[in-house]
Amino acid sequence: MPFDMTATEQHAWFEYGGGQELMDKVYAKHGIKSIIGGNTGNQMGGWFKKEINTIEDLKGLKMRIPGFAGEIMAAVGAKPTNIPAGELYTALDRGTIDASNG
Repeated sequence: MPFDMTATEQHAWFEYGGGQELMDKVYAKHGIKSIIGGNTGNQMGGWFKKEINTIEDLKGLKMRIPGFAGEIMAAVGAKPTNIPAGELYTALDRGTIDASNG
């Protein structure tokens, strides 16, 4: 649901609307307990030219994602790069990158 809830609404959904319970159910099969510690806003993860369904889909993905997040993406096989924000559209259009964190 891109752009559907504001950060405040999203947090309220997790806290009071069943979001935490749903997340617990989804992550339980992986032995993970997720605890909300903040909110990154509506766009959490990135903009991708192709659908991402598994961690394997990230292997070889050229993604504009600098810093620590880029290190994490590299650890799962993506190829992080740093492109200025003003060049994102062109980079995506030309295939220089396959995805961007924002």
